[in-house]
Amino acid sequence: MSNTPTHSTNEAAQPTVQKTLGVSRRTVVKGAAWSVPVIAAAVAAPIAAASLASSLNFTLPTYAGTACTRISNVQAVLTNTSGAPDPGKAITVTLSNGYTFEDGTTVYTGTTDANGKITLPSVRVPAAGGNTSFQATSGTLNVTAPVTAPPVGEAKIYSRATGQISTFTNVPAGSTSLGDTSFLAPNGDLYVGNKLVASGVSSAGTPVLDVSNNQWQGFVSSTGVASIHSRATGQISTFTNVPAGSTSLGDTSFLAPNGDLYVGNKLVASGVSSAGTPVLDVSNNQWQGFVSSTGVASIHSRATGQISTFTNVPAGSTSLGDTSFLAPNGDLYVGNKLAASGVSSAGHPGLDSNNNQWQGFVAPPACTW
Repeated sequence: MSNTPTHSTNEAAQPTVQKTLGVSRRTVVKGAAWSVPVIAAAVAAPIAAASLASSLNFTLPTYAGTACTRISNVQAVLTNTSGAPDPGKAITVTLSNGYTFEDGTTVYTGTTDANGKITLPSVRVPAAGGNTSFQATSGTLNVTAPVTAPPVGEAKIYSRATGQISTFTNVPAGSTSLGDTSFLAPNGDLYVGNKLVASGVSSAGTPVLDVSNNQWQGFVSSTGVASIHSRATGQISTFTNVPAGSTSLGDTSFLAPNGDLYVGNKLVASGVSSAGTPVLDVSNNQWQGFVSSTGVASIHSRATGQISTFTNVPAGSTSLGDTSFLAPNGDLYVGNKLAASGVSSAGHPGLDSNNNQWQGFVAPPACTW
């Protein structure tokens, strides 16, 4: 017998070849256990990607109008999770900042039509114009759309003696009244009547009138310099000792960021927690009310430099000006005297030609039982 090995064609002699090269039925079945979920996941993925969330939108990204006109054909649209219009659903739209619907209300609820839309009643733009937003809600969905309208407003002054109203047409719309004939425009321009007296103003106080009816307007310039303007002469004086970043209180009074109180170039108190509006008496002496660093109600006389205190006024009170202070509990003090309780609002005091102080405030009437 030959010892030379030969390749056999007998299947029984090659069991290992079959196990190695073939794929048994058991192997196929076992593989199916892990291959089926993979195939299922591959099929499910496109379905998940195609799903959408419900959506609520206005048909325009922004809206615009002008004072005393109407914005019409404002629409909101609702779509379902398939991206199709969602009819028969409620959408509520709310207005603000003086904007109203035709009937004067600020809330409207409509039901979506076949196109998933509601159309709002015409929206009235207020006489003052100004910006706002439309807010829509439907279920858990909400959306807003900005609305713009140029601000409108004429600078005016009213005379109690004659009842007449005068207008200053040079003052830009949207300006803030400081008192008397002073107005601060949104861009920092300071007007006294129709005259532009300073630009880029960072702070402007309450104007005061002297015995000659000359108005004095304190302000902080664009370069941070404490200043005052005389309406009679048009001149501007500066107070270089006052730190940059200070706030004008009115007349020659300024409050620094660290609580230092200046009257003109003079430091009169430090650590001040509250300072009111200064007033001028019949001698053109300025009186500056404030609350000291220790919580004591005080007043400074520019003529004498003296500081007087009012020990009956509770700590933590707010200086309104002159000798008026409002306590945290609503008690109103004029000097050491309790003038009223339960006060919800108190304005700046004023002095008449007899140096009598007048203090306006709002308080509930007393019960009569």
